[in-house]
Amino acid sequence: MNEQPPAFLCDEMLGRLARWLRAAGYDTALVEPGHTDRQLLQRARRENRIVLTCDRKILEHRAAVGNAVLLESGRVEGQIHALSADSI
Repeated sequence: MNEQPPAFLCDEMLGRLARWLRAAGYDTALVEPGHTDRQLLQRARRENRIVLTCDRKILEHRAAVGNAVLLESGRVEGQIHALSADSI
């Protein structure tokens, strides 16, 4: 069985991580500034993407359950480590 790698949608605070993931070959989009949490989650669901965020408030939305990953590190190295440790 050949499973496709996950596709990601990074919130606007994770621009460096989005660039790194793209360079590593992952299908990664970066949300434009000014979108609401709800719009971000709707786009992720519509495009079958996992939301990557540093914003705890996004996790308060029902649509975030099973569809969003909170990255607590402010440094891209820590974010990459969290993603690799998080079996996504």
